[in-house]
Amino acid sequence: MTKQELVKEVASRTSMKKADVIKIIDSLVEVVRTQLAEGKKVRINGLGIFNVVKRNKRTVRNPQTGKKMTVPEKNVVKFKAAKALNDAIK
Repeated sequence: MTKQELVKEVASRTSMKKADVIKIIDSLVEVVRTQLAEGKKVRINGLGIFNVVKRNKRTVRNPQTGKKMTVPEKNVVKFKAAKALNDAIK
């Protein structure tokens, strides 16, 4: 589902204008992005939990050349689906 498809679906379910739904979705994304950038968790009941975890430095092998290289540590976003979401897709 694309953002435009999501906007259309939410607008039809809520009888809101598409422009208003776009503002809400954009605001939601910005709030989640800001909270994660600050190292905070974002929990949305029925959907799941977004949080930031540190991925340690590791050595990998380039499959084309076979050369070993080191990937530096970095922060990545992790998502854990809520039980309700997992149950819905079974």
